[in-house]
Amino acid sequence: MCPLLLALLLFPADDPTPPDRPGASGSLDALRREHDRRFFEELLPFVAEHGHGPDREEAHRLLFDLAIRYGWFAEADSAARAYVASPDRGAATPLGQLVSAMADAEAGRIRAAIVLYRELMAGLDGEAQVRLAADLADTIADLALASADAESAREVYTCFLDRFGAVPGVPEKVEAEFSRIALLGSPAPAIEARDVSGQPISLGPSPRGHRLVFFWATFSEPCLAELPALADALDSYGDRGLEVIGVALDASIEDLDRVVDREPLPWRLVHNGTSGADWSGPLRVTSVPDTFLIAPDGTILRMGLRGSSLSRALAEVLGPNSSE
Repeated sequence: MCPLLLALLLFPADDPTPPDRPGASGSLDALRREHDRRFFEELLPFVAEHGHGPDREEAHRLLFDLAIRYGWFAEADSAARAYVASPDRGAATPLGQLVSAMADAEAGRIRAAIVLYRELMAGLDGEAQVRLAADLADTIADLALASADAESAREVYTCFLDRFGAVPGVPEKVEAEFSRIALLGSPAPAIEARDVSGQPISLGPSPRGHRLVFFWATFSEPCLAELPALADALDSYGDRGLEVIGVALDASIEDLDRVVDREPLPWRLVHNGTSGADWSGPLRVTSVPDTFLIAPDGTILRMGLRGSSLSRALAEVLGPNSSE
């Protein structure tokens, strides 16, 4: 796989260290997304109608690239499966397998996603593709943990280790991930700290009800994209005792203040660096966004929640929301 394609295989989770993005323009990003969306919608019928034409390979590669870049996995899934199943499939096969694996994982079909992950691993070679394999393993594992499926999360990392265990750093990563998976079903670590208002806040048992602990950073676009879903969750389940705690991993509390001053958030906020205690270390948080659902008795019920997995988990644990 060429380096350009590998560069596109970026899943929507950011390292807690802010990226250097001088001159980034929201309006330009929006314009590019609109352009890419139109192109994506034109490519879908094109690949269906030109399954054996001279542009077949390039059209599928472009379609899969866009699906991966923007997370349009479900929409590209049928085209990906048809391409991968064809006897004359070509160099875009790993991309097609990745698209279908993600479509399965996001739909909650974790076992099917792991089968596709194994097929994808068999076709990868070289240390340059370790990042691709690791990113996909992380994503599938998080979706498994969001469904309280620790066994599948361990299985996908075992598959990754079996394929790339000889690469320096991989065994250590897998060991760290196994430690993180072990948090599921365990008591949340006892953390005593102060929120941004200076009020005491803890991660022990809560007599009020369930809590969502949302690790985020103001520089992370995927984190900012999660804010409406968290607000909806609080609106739907707040009367049943749901509480949201936002733990910001920004280096400076001033960065957090600027965002919150512009758009106040309806939940308690903690700045990890100035709260008096480290929240991210005990919960093994290495990328953001990352959201935990914690029971009133302090048990960690779900991990890695985001997007549709957040609403599914809340419905499974707390029942249908008040609007249903």
